[in-house]
Amino acid sequence: MIRSMTGYAVVQAALGASTLGIELRSVNSRYLEIQFRISEELRVLEPALREMLAAKLRRGKLDCRLYFSPNPAAPREEQMNAAALARLRRLEQAVRAEFPDAAGLHTADILRWPGVLSEEAVADDVLRGNALELARRALDELVATRAREGEKLAHIVRERAADMAARVEA
Repeated sequence: MIRSMTGYAVVQAALGASTLGIELRSVNSRYLEIQFRISEELRVLEPALREMLAAKLRRGKLDCRLYFSPNPAAPREEQMNAAALARLRRLEQAVRAEFPDAAGLHTADILRWPGVLSEEAVADDVLRGNALELARRALDELVATRAREGEKLAHIVRERAADMAARVEA
């Protein structure tokens, strides 16, 4: 079976209030060259991903983008960070001690303060397990895409060979 070296696959999944996704893009190259763009919380997966990709692909320049980003449309379970609130309260009291006429903090100011609102975090092992599963699915889709493209190329080559044979015969 002829396989193309060009292909594309993208797989995404909702994970809590975030989106986890992987994008694989391959083009022609004599050897297998893998380039990664991975968000920091998933960088530890690079060796496992490299091994997984190399097990199924022999040639091509492959770009692998693995990302984990907040999903703005997802409902969020935000919680108040008591330690951050206490720290902010101490800071406000210190400022008021130095500047008694200073205006107090408003609710909106407090809620915008970095670290006051915290979202439920996804456990590292859950995140990594889901990332590897998505990578398997994306790799299967990339291989299938390359096979479909290879079939198209084989069909074109066969048509041209038949056309040449007919011209030679004539």
